[in-house]
Amino acid sequence: MSKANLISPYGGKLVNLVVHDKERDDLLARASRLPSIKITMRNLCDLELLATGGFSPLTTFMGKAD
Repeated sequence: MSKANLISPYGGKLVNLVVHDKERDDLLARASRLPSIKITMRNLCDLELLATGGFSPLTTFMGKAD
């Protein structure tokens, strides 16, 4: 079987922020105690892309200092 010639990810590594099992349960419990906010569909899409590595190598939104 030959090895695929894949293009290296931008920034040199893929970032996957999806959590599983106990960590997921812990984060869901923590989230239930946080205040809720309304976001746009665009923001929701950005969050999904961050979580699944679509914006890799970004790991979070930029803060005010950035």
